[in-house]
Amino acid sequence: MTNNIYIARQPILDKNNDIFAHELLYRDSESSSNIKNGRLATVAVLSSTLNKFGIQRLLGNYKAFIKADEKFIMHEVTEVIPEEYFIFSLTFNKKISKQLKTKIFDLHSRGYEFAINDTSLDNDLMENFSDIMECISFIKIDVSTPIDRLSILKPFDDLKIIITKVET
Repeated sequence: MTNNIYIARQPILDKNNDIFAHELLYRDSESSSNIKNGRLATVAVLSSTLNKFGIQRLLGNYKAFIKADEKFIMHEVTEVIPEEYFIFSLTFNKKISKQLKTKIFDLHSRGYEFAINDTSLDNDLMENFSDIMECISFIKIDVSTPIDRLSILKPFDDLKIIITKVET
């Protein structure tokens, strides 16, 4: 067992190429993540950020996106995560339960922000998230997504689009 802790801190740039936030990703070595359970990876990232590195040292004045599946959102640990530093990047595609909707609305009312993580932009996705779209601040879309699919987001004026897998 190694004592080394690694977190990948990937900058997210705005249209002016200025850092606007970071995505924090789990790594179990200097370059890879072999963990199969996304929730455990998120917990490891949060624990290391809060207890080992420190928020200010790792993030400075920026927020961080962290991946969050349904079980993570429903867990009481979300109640103690500082909302001013973290954005929950939702990583589920199945039908959103009534309990999950209630939890998301509750967290949102207390200042937590949400993103839809790396998605294929289609009608099924929008239908699945339709009940909670007022709680969604960001949507992450793969750079290869056809531009005409962006029209599906037209009703959501305040939604910020983050393009992913941009190499240059």
